[in-house]
Amino acid sequence: MAKVGVALFGLGRIGQIHLPNLVANGDVIVRWLVDVEAAREKAVELCALYKLENTRFAASDKCEEVFSDASTEAVIVGTPTGFHEDLIKKSVKAGKHVRFEPEHARLKEQLRSGELGTPRVVHYNARDPKTPASYISTSGGIFCDSCIHLLDYVTWLLDERPCSVVATGGRTSDAKANYELADDVDSTLITLQFPSGVHAVLEVTRELPINFMYLRLETVTTVALDGSEQESKNPSPFMSGYKLEMDCFIRVVQGKEECPVQADGVIQASMLADLCRTSLKEGRVVKL
Repeated sequence: MAKVGVALFGLGRIGQIHLPNLVANGDVIVRWLVDVEAAREKAVELCALYKLENTRFAASDKCEEVFSDASTEAVIVGTPTGFHEDLIKKSVKAGKHVRFEPEHARLKEQLRSGELGTPRVVHYNARDPKTPASYISTSGGIFCDSCIHLLDYVTWLLDERPCSVVATGGRTSDAKANYELADDVDSTLITLQFPSGVHAVLEVTRELPINFMYLRLETVTTVALDGSEQESKNPSPFMSGYKLEMDCFIRVVQGKEECPVQADGVIQASMLADLCRTSLKEGRVVKL
């Protein structure tokens, strides 16, 4: 089967996680690296590091050729959240496949099989290191940039749509002035209630004086307490998960398997992120 031509948008933290996974996949040809003009030198360094002799660089404000390139079938969006929508629309309009964590699949299967009993409470905590002010202003806010991943995962894990959402938050870090300028918060606590009676409590805190990401997931059930803790001095604690996701995406593009990500799940996570913002701004519980 023919290899898949890929364009990678964004050469920051997440882009530099995706690139080696693309290079390691024998079914991929990395045709384009796309970022702001100031990142051209970084692109040259990455091409040298991964021996990408035929990969081209395009500045993000002059990347029409990327979308018109018939040999590029898929686009990987690794830019700040605020740029996702425009890139996704352009990619879809150009007829490209777009990718925008299997690590916890074991827990879902244990819940589905009854091995862990019936879920009662889910706690999910995320801690992020210091964030550049330039990123804060373009991130789209903590709910759409960070919390959306936890919201997506918890609703997938429980296989339920919440019936209510309440979010609180504050600016308590040394960088609080940057968050105030962006009309954002640097920490938030979200509580979801589900029709089954299960509660999920999600906490996201940014600007910690650490140089790694930290996440903890804890599930309380009728027969067990299942917890997983992840921290890493690498850019992400989900390194193996990102590779599995990327390999799956390429197989989907090739038509080898069905896409495990469904549109309704993506729409639901985005909607919940918006409702969290509404709850915070209006100081109330939002009913679904």
